[in-house]
Amino acid sequence: MGVQGPLARSALDLELLFDVLVGPEPGEEVGRTLALPPARHQCLADFRVALLPPPLGVQASASMRSRLEELAHFLSRAGATVAEAAPGFDFKAYYYDYLRLLNVMTTIGMPRLSRGTSRYLALGGWAPGPGTPAGGSERHRAGTARSRRCGH
Repeated sequence: MGVQGPLARSALDLELLFDVLVGPEPGEEVGRTLALPPARHQCLADFRVALLPPPLGVQASASMRSRLEELAHFLSRAGATVAEAAPGFDFKAYYYDYLRLLNVMTTIGMPRLSRGTSRYLALGGWAPGPGTPAGGSERHRAGTARSRRCGH
């Protein structure tokens, strides 16, 4: 969750990863199968490859940029169509969603009140303002009290 980097070292690693992620659990093979269509192309010259530009001003290291350029040149020489392209979604919104999920995972063992405050503060959101009790709003305290009664 805290690392967004290469998923594998080779195509074989990716194939294994895909099998593990979507394949059936041992003993479930009979009742659950995954039938994917065959690859659309067999040679690199028939593929279009999109290279993602650095999002949110993130700058990769010189060695990583060099490796990406090497890959782009290799694919181009093999006949593939290579171009920079970004998906049509808001990277800033994606980043905030990622932070929310990361905060959930990293604060799960904290007491509920601390966990909520940590999450909102990390996202630049709620913090006690002028006239707000340090323990949060009435609504927040009521939810915390209800959680204690229910054993959470």
